[in-house]
Amino acid sequence: MQIDRVIQETVEEMKKSVPIPLHLILSGSHSSERTIYKGKLLSDIDITILNNLGILYRKRLKEIAEKHSTEDVHIDTDIASPQLIRNNYSIFTLELKENGQILCGKKNSLKKIKVTQQTLPKWEGIRALFQKLMMTAYKRKGIDKIYLNTKLYFAIADAHLCFAKNYQVRYAERRELVKTMGLPKELEEKMLISYDFKLNQLKNERLLKKIEDTEEAKRYILHYIDVFLKKYLNNTNSAIENIHIIKKRYPVRVYRNNLFYIHCPVKYLPKVNIIHFNPILLIECALANDYSSLRHFLARPPKNFSELSEVYFSYPSLIIKNDNRILGRKN
Repeated sequence: MQIDRVIQETVEEMKKSVPIPLHLILSGSHSSERTIYKGKLLSDIDITILNNLGILYRKRLKEIAEKHSTEDVHIDTDIASPQLIRNNYSIFTLELKENGQILCGKKNSLKKIKVTQQTLPKWEGIRALFQKLMMTAYKRKGIDKIYLNTKLYFAIADAHLCFAKNYQVRYAERRELVKTMGLPKELEEKMLISYDFKLNQLKNERLLKKIEDTEEAKRYILHYIDVFLKKYLNNTNSAIENIHIIKKRYPVRVYRNNLFYIHCPVKYLPKVNIIHFNPILLIECALANDYSSLRHFLARPPKNFSELSEVYFSYPSLIIKNDNRILGRKN
């Protein structure tokens, strides 16, 4: 499996195909932690394009990634503004800072990212649970379904570690910390199986049966969304009640075609109190099975839960206030 060759060919064509200098980062999990099962690479190869003008060439860059993807290697792309990445306090930017491999562009750019373990907001742990809940909309089968389930279990560990200000970017390190979280033994076993599978260290393949039930993993996710929302807001309300509390606390102003704004430098952002790319609005729509409120947010509101999941992945979970602060930075 010539992963490095596929990446190199993709990068070279990207550089030749757009008339602007590109800054390309190999992101996602560390290269030593790619999951391979019976010769099949289950992990995506994620390439992040850090460029303010890159959004203008999003379609072309994605086409190139798809062109070089094979049955064995799938390449995914994302585009972000260097200014926003530098000041964004999220799991993604922390992993980019510590795991990212520069394929072309400025060699010291990742060092300018400000987030650390200690400044990673607790909200990121809840966001990780929300994100994985959305992923249950995907209809996967066989080993791909099991690999999806592992990500649901990982989110529970992510939430614990964000609240403990101890998030680790390597899967191997997070695996060891699972044993210290005081989880129910059955859940802890499923999580350790998930990590061993992710790290290509599972010695008994029959153990995969213990994590093959997506509905069971989803029930765990919903339970811990409830648990961590209560911790975050320090109350005993239900998850839906707490979602409404957060909506009131952080009012939403949504703009059509604001994907353009989010990838521009901060100085070009429209002067509004909040630009909200937060999963709360999307989660509420999913829970109510009513997507009509998104008509002001999108040219065509999603018609079902699966389409809603795609919407979530298309918009960053990011809130910028008019003083350029990131919500949750001190939480």
